[in-house]
Amino acid sequence: MNGLTIFLKKLFRNLYYKFVEGRITIIRKPDILNGFKWIESKRFGIAYSNGNYEVDLLAQLSKFLSPQSVFIDVGGHAGYVALFASQLCEKVVTFEPEQNNFVFIKRTIELNSVENIEPYNLALGAKKAKLMFKEGLTSSMGSISELGTTEVDVISLDEFIRDGNFKRVDVVKIDVEGFGAKVLEGMKYVIKNYKPFILFEIHNQEEILAIKSLQGYTFITTNDLPVEWDRLPNQFVIALPIKK
Repeated sequence: MNGLTIFLKKLFRNLYYKFVEGRITIIRKPDILNGFKWIESKRFGIAYSNGNYEVDLLAQLSKFLSPQSVFIDVGGHAGYVALFASQLCEKVVTFEPEQNNFVFIKRTIELNSVENIEPYNLALGAKKAKLMFKEGLTSSMGSISELGTTEVDVISLDEFIRDGNFKRVDVVKIDVEGFGAKVLEGMKYVIKNYKPFILFEIHNQEEILAIKSLQGYTFITTNDLPVEWDRLPNQFVIALPIKK
C-alpha cells in the first residue's frame, strides 16, 4: 500500500466519522447478529457493523459453543465477540481493563438488552494484583506494561472461577496483546478441571512457549490447519482438548 493510498484512506475515514460518529446503526452480518444495534465509532472502525471482523475466529466459536456453554472472553475490546457468543451460549463473561473500551461494551449490552453477558473492568493475569496499563496506537493494542500510565486491577481466571462457583467453562478466548502467558499461568485450575477450548492470539515468543506447553491439547489455526510455530505471531492458535 503506497503513501497516497494510505493518505486517502485516512482522509475518507476522518470524513466518514465526522458525520456518523456516535450514530446507532444496524448490524447486517453475520446472520446471527442481523438486526442488532451498534454504535459507530472511529475508535473501533467499521469492520464490526459490516461483518468483516475476525470472520474465521467467529466461525470457530460457532463450532465450539452450544446453548449450555459458558464462554470466557479475555480481552473484550469493543464487546463484539461477546455479543456474537451471547447468541450461541448460555453465559458470556468478558474482561476488559481499558476504561473507554469497557464503557463501550456496557453501552452495547444495554443498547441490545442482552442479559447473558457479564462485563468486568479487569485484566486477567497470573494472580491478583494492581499493574500498569499502557494505551496502544489503536483501541485494540493497549496492554499491561511497566511503561503504562494507568493502574488496573488484575485477577487470575482461577480465582475468579473459584469465587464464582462455576460448574463449567467451555471456551476461553485470550487476546491480550502479549500478556497471554500470564493469563495461562493464572488458569491452571480451569485447564485441569474444565479442559476448555482455548482460542489464543499470539503476539510474542513468550506466548508461543506458554500455549505450546499445555498438556492434553492439540493445536490448529482458525483455518483448521496444523500450526506452523515458526510463522507466528499475529494469528490465533486454537488449543483443542484431546478428551473432547
